[in-house]
Parts: sequence; structure tokens; C-alpha cells
Amino acid sequence: MGKDSFKYIAVCIGIYLTLALIVFYPLAPLLDFFNFGFKGRLVLHLIFLLIINPILTWFIADRFRFKENTDEGDELL
Repeated sequence: MGKDSFKYIAVCIGIYLTLALIVFYPLAPLLDFFNFGFKGRLVLHLIFLLIINPILTWFIADRFRFKENTDEGDELL
């Protein structure tokens, strides 16, 4: 594990936490506007935190450039 792997992990954690804050703070008043009960809000937050946010984190983190390690002699593979 090099320095880039720690940078990648830090970027992924930062992106995921930012998306989680967006779900909890700006989205919460919108959920109250539609008057979801406790179970509806719980299900919606779980869908965001367990399904949507990891996928968005993966897409956003792939936009950052990190140095890729190449092995000697593997140019043909």
C-alpha cells in the first residue's frame, strides 16, 4: 500500500460523508414536507446510505486521478 491508497481511502470516506450529510440535512426538511412517518424516513435513509451513496461514491472517486502501479513485463496483458 502506497501513499496513493491512503489518499484514495480518504477521498472515498470524505465523499461518502459529504453525501450522507446531504441526505440528512437538506433532504430531511423535504421529507417532513411530504409527511413520511418514522418507518418511511428510516427506509428512505437506509436506501440512500446503503445503496445510492456507495454507488455515487464509487463514480465520484473514479473521477480523481491516482497513480497506477505497473509491473515490469506485463505490457502485453
